Amino acid sequence: MKKSLQTSFLLALAALVLSAPGAQGAKPGGVAVLLPSFVPVPAPEPFLYPVSPFDITGFMQTATVDNPGDVFSAGYMEINGIKIRVPRNTVFQMPATAMTWQEMFSNAPQAYKNLNQSGLALLDGSPAAGVPAPFATYEVHVQGNRVINNGSDQYIAGLVFISQQSINSGQGFINCIDYNKMEIWLSAALQKAAPCTGTRLRINTPNGRYGLPDPNEDLRFGADEDNPTISARTGYPMCLPRIDPAVGADSLCPSWNRPRDSFTGAFSTIFSMGAAVAGPVDKFGITHQAGYPNPTLMLVKPDPFEQAPFEVGDYITWMGTLVQDGVCSPSQPVSSCQYVSANTMTDELGIFTAPNSFPVYVTMSEFRLGVGGIPNPLFPQEAVEKIFGDAFTTDNTQLMDLYGVDVNPTNGTRTHRFFMSADPFGPPLGGLKGRGRFRSVIGNFLPATREMAVSSRSYTKGANPDAVPGPLVYTANGLRAGVFQAPQFQFIFPENLIMGSPQIPLTFQEFPFLAQGSGPYTPFNASCTPAPCTPATVGNLGQLNPWPSLSAPSSAPGTTLIQPPTPNAGSPQAVPSGATVNLDAHLSTDPQGMTMIYTWQQSAGPAVVWQNVNPGNPVWTFTAPTLPPTSAPVTLSFQLAVCNGYTCSGVVPVNVTVVSSTTAPSVTLSASQVTKLLPTTTVPPAAPNGTRVTLTANSTFGGLPCCTVTFLQTGGPAVLNLTPAGNTATFITPALAPGTPGPVVLTFTAKAAIAGNPATATATINVYIGVDTLTVVSVVYRQSKSQLKGAMTDSLPAGAATITMTPLDANGNAIGSNVVMLYDPTTNTYNVLQDITNPIPNQVRFTSNFGAVLLSPVTRIQ
Repeated sequence: MKKSLQTSFLLALAALVLSAPGAQGAKPGGVAVLLPSFVPVPAPEPFLYPVSPFDITGFMQTATVDNPGDVFSAGYMEINGIKIRVPRNTVFQMPATAMTWQEMFSNAPQAYKNLNQSGLALLDGSPAAGVPAPFATYEVHVQGNRVINNGSDQYIAGLVFISQQSINSGQGFINCIDYNKMEIWLSAALQKAAPCTGTRLRINTPNGRYGLPDPNEDLRFGADEDNPTISARTGYPMCLPRIDPAVGADSLCPSWNRPRDSFTGAFSTIFSMGAAVAGPVDKFGITHQAGYPNPTLMLVKPDPFEQAPFEVGDYITWMGTLVQDGVCSPSQPVSSCQYVSANTMTDELGIFTAPNSFPVYVTMSEFRLGVGGIPNPLFPQEAVEKIFGDAFTTDNTQLMDLYGVDVNPTNGTRTHRFFMSADPFGPPLGGLKGRGRFRSVIGNFLPATREMAVSSRSYTKGANPDAVPGPLVYTANGLRAGVFQAPQFQFIFPENLIMGSPQIPLTFQEFPFLAQGSGPYTPFNASCTPAPCTPATVGNLGQLNPWPSLSAPSSAPGTTLIQPPTPNAGSPQAVPSGATVNLDAHLSTDPQGMTMIYTWQQSAGPAVVWQNVNPGNPVWTFTAPTLPPTSAPVTLSFQLAVCNGYTCSGVVPVNVTVVSSTTAPSVTLSASQVTKLLPTTTVPPAAPNGTRVTLTANSTFGGLPCCTVTFLQTGGPAVLNLTPAGNTATFITPALAPGTPGPVVLTFTAKAAIAGNPATATATINVYIGVDTLTVVSVVYRQSKSQLKGAMTDSLPAGAATITMTPLDANGNAIGSNVVMLYDPTTNTYNVLQDITNPIPNQVRFTSNFGAVLLSPVTRIQ
């Protein structure tokens, strides 16, 4: 990133100081270095920026929903004492699921639902109703903007994620499995059967995707039932058999999918499956191996179409929530009354499928997306697009492709936008076998998406998932194979690069799923019958409201990213020493009509002190430096950047010239509808009701236009309605009485003054009105020389008029062009000498620009 002007200068200045003779290092007693006067060091100002970011993590203390009957309803929550507005249409991200804010309440345990509570806030519950406070605390991570606008001051959420104690998680070896209670136990010596000891886990699988559902489960913190979040490290879907393998077989979680090592007899932790033939789709829309469910007819074991079971001795990593299902006693281990309801389990197994065959499975690890942004150019910041994360696949022989999932806000259609590919080949070409690493700081990853997807080319053959022929294929008890698609929450927003500079608002306008919505919404955990089927929708998920910035962006589908404002720093100014100066950006415009944020910064000249720093006000004020009398002018340079809460303009400059207070302005005065005379100015003769005339004063100070102008008539008959307006004034000439000799002289003055400066300037102009009187001296045509010669006088001041002569025939028709007569001051006459050969004029017409017209015969001589 480029350094600011001030930062670059300070670095250069420091280098000069340290290299100068006698320069001292940074130690007690060192020489103080004063910055030159033209390096701006603005004083701190007590103000709040209209839009500022916040990123808060803490326990949810309170939570409310505005309208419990509206699935898209807004609400409030409090974290660490800060009240945060949750906008309408917010989708609340849980560890492995997502839902609207209202659904967090409607899917709460019944006791809390009866109180219109979520059961996740510290203050939930009611002693009077016999409802206890939540058993555990729930931690919320909220990213949003604080918005101060028109008297409102709100923390408004943009992205919300909730878990239990920073994604409550742990690792350990499975030491025992209780198939009757569907429990996995960790952290004790290996045991063959119940009773088990150690840490107790149950899989939170509301639809039974990974085993039997837990009767105490909180659906909101369940596993992802569409993408395998209960899986091996490679992404292969795992399960807990619904029947004790010692008693019977679970065809959806068969024991033969965990082969044993032929030498030790232990369950294999690394193995590859063979290619299997797909059988017909069952009544639930799921594809199994040909011959299923008869084991003797299935040719391939382990079976890539079914999940693999957890076994004692596996090392797993889990995430979940702590649940109490009994009364705890000090004499009993805590596992007797509390367990972990797991929404994510990763078994440290290397289960691979046959190369370049189907089914293949993939999973995504943590991803981070840099959402870029257009930074305020006066506040340097990191604002780049970048992406990095990991994904895993059961087929390490084929590339993996990463996609952003775009959602049509009108119909909800999802399409995949290709980002990049990764190579999961493993040694010797890469690292861990089956892991693909996505790393890029080059590319266009905007607009940001709520969901991302990763696919294996064993499934897509290199095509976009949208273009893969045929219907979607569901295997492993209803999981879609070949593509893993899920929400991701890790976004990298622009950051300031200079400590102490203003914070950068979070750029939610670059998130279409927040700005435009996601179209028809399917309620959380919705179901339908008979399967396979598509659950009904309940309206469109639209734009966040209120929007977490000053103004909401367009919610129209296909709208491009918000355009930056157009800055206007005003015209250069010249001001007297010590004057109050206003820098005015109110002529700046925003193409979307959004509220604008103004940033002024001084870039050169003696440092000034701002008097009213306020980013919401286009006018910033300071006092010009005081200059000694008769000293040379000083130039102050400033830069303006204008933002709209989302993007910013480029920088535009403006200069302010400070002039000594003893310097006077200059002024000239002119009149409209006039013809220039020597040395005065005239207007045409007055019409019956007078003629409208505009006086214009052109005044300058320090070489720039200024000033406050006062107009005054100082001579001649009084005019009608002398009306000043800035540097102009209009009036109507008086109607002269018939026979009044012309011209009549009207005299005006204009006085120019600049605020704070005692010196003024005055200009005077004469305006002539009335009809001119013409007198012919002689008009002759000398036939021997073919020349027409004329002379005449008028009643105006010497040389004031412009008089033309037109040759005419006997019928008064012009037989030649107009000829301007020349004024001769020695004879005080207007003269003309024109060569004319044929036809010879019989008469001429004299015309004055003051309205006089006179015909005269022509005398012929030899």
